[in-house]
Amino acid sequence: MPKSLSALAIGLSFVSASFLFPGPQGAFADDFTVSAPSTDTNGGHVIDGFDTLTVTKDGSIDTSTAFQHAINSTIGNNSIVNEGSISTIGGDAVGIYNDASDNSFLTNNGVILTSGGNYSTGIYNRESHNTFVTNNGTIHTRDDNNSGIENESSNGSPVANNGIIETEGDYSYGIMNFASEDSPITNAGSIETAGEFANGIADIFSTGSLITNSGTILTKGPLAAAIETFESNGTSIVNMGSITTQGDESSAIVFGDSANASVVNTGLIRTTGTDAYAIAIVGSTEVTLSNSGLIISEQSDAFLMDGTDMTLNLSSAGFIG
Repeated sequence: MPKSLSALAIGLSFVSASFLFPGPQGAFADDFTVSAPSTDTNGGHVIDGFDTLTVTKDGSIDTSTAFQHAINSTIGNNSIVNEGSISTIGGDAVGIYNDASDNSFLTNNGVILTSGGNYSTGIYNRESHNTFVTNNGTIHTRDDNNSGIENESSNGSPVANNGIIETEGDYSYGIMNFASEDSPITNAGSIETAGEFANGIADIFSTGSLITNSGTILTKGPLAAAIETFESNGTSIVNMGSITTQGDESSAIVFGDSANASVVNTGLIRTTGTDAYAIAIVGSTEVTLSNSGLIISEQSDAFLMDGTDMTLNLSSAGFIG
């Protein structure tokens, strides 16, 4: 082969490798840093595959327009880390939005605040499989339909809260897992909600979810469960921490129209409102309950078991009152 053609072949091989394996060696991988206040999405950068964006402790992204996300991640294999401050004002404006971006890492070690409109979630992972969502800082949402973290149609995407999640509006969940498969949810921190129908953790239309609480979950509003699964299959709930609901008709753990589910409680489950069960099973099948911890329902029965093929295992070490 002539020397010029040999060089051309080598060059084409390198370009092909960059497209086939567009990781750090690829031409399109970028590392971005936001180290000062910004009002632009992503601090003015584009996150579109194999990119890294870090908001430092001195950095911030503040958006004040509806539909303007503070961080918008697409394509896949991105890493987002917030060490500073993120805030949005306006409806449909998300703090960190990961859309159709598989194999990504979304980490909040700082503060995320959303307010001023509906559907403005703190971290929203949408149609992004095998993505890790972690909160080690604080997420605070105001207004209705603004969840702290939402994982939608994203399979194999673990969600972990080791920090603080607070929501104030109605239908504003601490963590929402929606139409996803094998996406575990772990709370080792604090989740607190204050609105009507504002569940601490919601698992809806999902399959194979493992929900583990070793921290605290508190709901203050009416009709607000601490943990609820609805039309899901194979959900397992393990509580080693503290679960409390204060509102009327706010049961601590609710299974609605679900199947093949289980609860293991070695911690504390307490309800203080009227018609608020510690564990409520409605229209569900093949649910197993095991308790060796404390279950206290101050103004209602401990259990509502309105389903089929249910099993209740009570340890002598446990307490129900």
